[in-house]
Amino acid sequence: MESLQPNRAESGAARQADGADLPDHESQEMTQLGPLIVDLHTASLGNIIALAPVISDIMRHPVPPLVARRILRPQDDHFSLPGLDTITLAELASAIESSLAACDTAQMYEDVILQRTARLRKAETIVGKLSDIVLDFHTFVEGGFTKIRLLLADLAPSPHNGDALPTEMSRALLQCYSGTYCSFLNILRFLERFIHDAEDRLTSVITEHLLPSQSRPELSGPTDPPPHHQLDTSMPVPKCSPWRETLREWLIDCEAFEAFPQIEFLWENPDSFGPSKS
Repeated sequence: MESLQPNRAESGAARQADGADLPDHESQEMTQLGPLIVDLHTASLGNIIALAPVISDIMRHPVPPLVARRILRPQDDHFSLPGLDTITLAELASAIESSLAACDTAQMYEDVILQRTARLRKAETIVGKLSDIVLDFHTFVEGGFTKIRLLLADLAPSPHNGDALPTEMSRALLQCYSGTYCSFLNILRFLERFIHDAEDRLTSVITEHLLPSQSRPELSGPTDPPPHHQLDTSMPVPKCSPWRETLREWLIDCEAFEAFPQIEFLWENPDSFGPSKS
């Protein structure tokens, strides 16, 4: 098993300002979170896209996969993409530890990590039962990216069911970045990360795609996604200052504009003439 003791050389003076006893505090909280982080890494296979929702839930702010990559692999060249799609257990632990401030507790992270781990394990179980039919589909379409995109369209949640997804979005979902072929494993990993339907409907949709297009019956409407797990808003939110700074830098780099119905942290760009720029 990999060590959960990340390099703390990047703590810096700003984090020391949060409290002189921060290293001891980090050790205590990380000891409590350690087993949960191991389970999360195992369930996610260390996949950055699968871990992006975890970071979003912890921060209570949507985090794009590119920002998640910067948070989880800060040592990467941000302009050299797509880069590695996975991180090690030590890298995941280091990223979580880097977000801890003196006032943060392990309990602030536990609920999110447990819920996301349970969702990934449930998806893994369902996809394991579907692996044979997915293999039949992959063989039937000969791994053709165009025909796999048609399956993605029928798996999309309402009201977008049946609508073709943009090519680049399909590539990002499947992590098939070039060419016209997509592997069987890519389809399985996609289903594990994003499925929300029950096993029987997934089986029905995939089965219909084993028929020639002119022979397919009308598909039943998709099930709505399950309600998103409601986080306990009475719980204090961890500061996640380094993560928020990474998101702020990305927003500025991309000249992104956002509207916040409620805002806890004001991310002003003093060099910008646009006051709404975050």
